Amino acid sequence: MPEPEWLIDGIIPKQAFVVLYGPSGVGKSFVAIDLAMCVSSGLAWQSHEVDAGFAVYISAEGTSGIGQRAKAWLLSNRKHADETNIAWAVESVPIYQDSEDLQALFDRFDELQDQPAIVVVDTLARCYAGDENDTPDMAAFVRGIDRLRIECGSTVLVVHHTNSSESRERGNGALRGAADTMIRMMPGILGTGVRSSLRPVQNSFTLINDKAKESVPFNIGLGTIISTKVGVDKRGRDKTSGVVRVEWLSADESDELA
Repeated sequence: MPEPEWLIDGIIPKQAFVVLYGPSGVGKSFVAIDLAMCVSSGLAWQSHEVDAGFAVYISAEGTSGIGQRAKAWLLSNRKHADETNIAWAVESVPIYQDSEDLQALFDRFDELQDQPAIVVVDTLARCYAGDENDTPDMAAFVRGIDRLRIECGSTVLVVHHTNSSESRERGNGALRGAADTMIRMMPGILGTGVRSSLRPVQNSFTLINDKAKESVPFNIGLGTIISTKVGVDKRGRDKTSGVVRVEWLSADESDELA
């Protein structure tokens, strides 16, 4: 199998459709922000080299916490905001092929005279028109994603939730069928003693590449969300957010736990 061109080496290909999915509260947005900020600054993502470029982050679930998370990333990585090339859209953008909101986004890219290397859609539910379980509705969403990828030459990363049993991504199977890369984010740390067991560790998670259409799946990642001070409130109390740190298992360890 020939190697794809990588946006993030060995993790995310260029012009790919990527789904990062997991249960509520696991920290998906922290990981997605970390990815986007690394691409926008050229900083390696968790030891994997990136091909730097313009990043767009659609924070469709609102502004709550997004500014503090970005500030925590900048402070932790000793970067200034002007060293990143990222635009934040704090609104929902219904994504389907003929969406007027999607066209408005393209028009904005033209005004900026820059095409994004990566567009993060956080979350699918807030940028989706229809029923997630309906095949035609999911197909319409996928066509909208394809329009973003093809017209902009961008990788599109969609943040999504798991189903009620947390066994798979929520909604119609057409999403998985269309995705190039699926990254499952699970709360806790995979243990090495019992196959596929999870040890609950506060603010920890496991990343598993459970679909890689054009490459070998990347090794399992064991991550932590580290509390970071971003300022002080008017009562003198620390304001904190979180930054992501991931350590990667070896190929043999990943095979053992897969």
